[in-house]
Amino acid sequence: YLQDFESGNGSWFSAGKFNTWEYGTPISAKINRAASGSKAWKTRLAGNYNDNQSAYLYSPCYDISTMTNATLSFSLALDLEDCGGNFCDGAYMEYSVDGRTWTRLGASGQGTNWYNKAYTGNNLWSVQNYHRWHVATIPLSVITEPIGQLTQLRFRFVVSSDPAVNREGVAIDDFHIYSNPNGI
Repeated sequence: YLQDFESGNGSWFSAGKFNTWEYGTPISAKINRAASGSKAWKTRLAGNYNDNQSAYLYSPCYDISTMTNATLSFSLALDLEDCGGNFCDGAYMEYSVDGRTWTRLGASGQGTNWYNKAYTGNNLWSVQNYHRWHVATIPLSVITEPIGQLTQLRFRFVVSSDPAVNREGVAIDDFHIYSNPNGI
């Protein structure tokens, strides 16, 4: 599965409190283009995300039950308020096998470019001015459910912010799930 969002929103949708996820062409000051082509998902295409935001970007469902060493990668650009040792604003990914129960996907140090912070056991991305597009990759073997149960696998990106200071946020493009029998 490869979704570059050029021919539409990819059947992705957003929801949440003070949600700013938008599909289209990013035109913010720093995050001002897609990773490939011209379209992507971003927290507010032309500006900053909201304070007190708890916003979710949901993927469609995937069946990875027959894949060999299923791997997830996507292009990511970040500009989130970072308060050093204290949590301010952050983003992370969750997965669900039933559409009701959500579990954080992976941890800092797993995969490539996967989370840069860990606050009281909660791993996430929280970094300012990392608006250069880069690829984040993680083997889906980190999911603890048996592979045969992964026929309705869904992902969601979560962006959470505190009551003060907001920045350009998160942009996502080129979402890719593939068999990777030899690893990276």
